[in-house]
Amino acid sequence: MSHALAFTHTRPTSTDVPACCAAPAAVAQPAITYDEAIAAELAPLVALLDTLPRSVRPGTRWLAINLLEGAVTAAQVVEAPAVAELATAVAAAQARLAAVYGDDLPIAIADGRYQFAHQVAQQVVSGRSAAPTRSDRSDRVLTHPWLGLVLFAAIMYVTFNLVQAVASPYVDWIDGVFNGPLAQGTAALLAMVGAPAWLTSLVVDGVIPGVGGVLAFVPSLLMLYLALGLLEQSGYLARAAFVMDRFMSVIGLHGKSFVPLILGFGCNVPAIYATRTIESPTARRLTALLVPFMSCTARLPIYVIFGLAFFPHRAGLVIWGLYLLGMVVAALVAAVLTRTMLRSDSAGAMIMELPPYQAPAWRDIGRQAMQRSGS
Repeated sequence: MSHALAFTHTRPTSTDVPACCAAPAAVAQPAITYDEAIAAELAPLVALLDTLPRSVRPGTRWLAINLLEGAVTAAQVVEAPAVAELATAVAAAQARLAAVYGDDLPIAIADGRYQFAHQVAQQVVSGRSAAPTRSDRSDRVLTHPWLGLVLFAAIMYVTFNLVQAVASPYVDWIDGVFNGPLAQGTAALLAMVGAPAWLTSLVVDGVIPGVGGVLAFVPSLLMLYLALGLLEQSGYLARAAFVMDRFMSVIGLHGKSFVPLILGFGCNVPAIYATRTIESPTARRLTALLVPFMSCTARLPIYVIFGLAFFPHRAGLVIWGLYLLGMVVAALVAAVLTRTMLRSDSAGAMIMELPPYQAPAWRDIGRQAMQRSGS
């Protein structure tokens, strides 16, 4: 975007007045220069405002830009007979700008103001420019529009493989205990007390395997939340949401939907609870509908059995492919829903503060993982 500063200078009309007695020259009036599309819509609005009876005193250019932003309404600016004419002109201008900027018009206007402030600061502030910090250099790579996506996919691949590798022995141990010594011991105890066959079958073949099956995926759940807590505490998870914002905008979402979807890999229930942080009702409903497509840890044992049974030498790659398939299907469903049943309600651009990189607090990560696993 190209921005410039424009100053209007007023010269004295007479040179006969002594300098000591002359009225001070008019103060230069800086004008913010916006993008061409915005400037093209501003000019006719300013001209229209100059011809209409106004009920407020601020300058017409200031009023025009605030009308485009939606900060003020036509009824607040002009007197009753002219409200309809101004409202129609503003709505038409906003529609044309929406075709150019989509939901990002307020961001484009704010960008013009920030560019203006930056140029003014450059003219009046002198000093040594600060050298890029280690965090700045890391962000250039991790938040890069394309390289950031590749690194995110690689980090998620390593994370899921690490979770599988670490949790698998504990999953096998829990499964072996419940289906082995515990089931056999319970069967022997029930036979000793003379329990009927149906009760023995209910407990040994139903209750114990059912409880064991639930507890078997707790290690995977705990390991995944430990890994996500590590990424969150280190400051990377917020940057991943920032990187994913551009991709998710294609399917009608923004980066704030990323965190609930990631939590869905642990358990879908707390992930759906996490959608409450999304301001847009449409985006919140859409995210909740997409969470079940994220493969939670309860499905991981099935993926492991499937991968080892049919692709023993590529089990890790197959498991990652199943996770990826769920994400692809979720993206396709979102693309369809945002064009049919759940059309965008102008959730707007994502603005967020990136936390500093920091060493993770392991006690906090462990406590958070236990809370999430228990939910």
